[in-house]
Amino acid sequence: MPNKLTISAGLKWSDGRDTVGDAVSFQQDQIGDNVIYNIQNVGTVAELITLGDVAPGFILFKNLEAANGNFVILGNDNAVATVVAKLLPGQGVMLPTSNSTWYAKADTAGIRLLVMAVDL
Repeated sequence: MPNKLTISAGLKWSDGRDTVGDAVSFQQDQIGDNVIYNIQNVGTVAELITLGDVAPGFILFKNLEAANGNFVILGNDNAVATVVAKLLPGQGVMLPTSNSTWYAKADTAGIRLLVMAVDL
């Protein structure tokens, strides 16, 4: 029996009178069996994200810094010149991807970045 991936996310907006929102949720069989769940210390110079043997189908990043901490930028080039995501303290993002090379760079001081990636 294959491993199951469960993916869910939602977004809701309200101005006090009107509310709109939507959510997505689905399950998918995992063909591979690799997963990594790691906290990586990221400095102010772009560095490669550690993924071990995972060739990600989905990847999750979360900036673990406190509210007054630094942001982190994420991308696929070694200088993070093309920013895929900018995460403020406490923010996270989950992305479907076939790219197994990711880089991160903190703003003004090092941060802790939670990284979870799974094969498809």
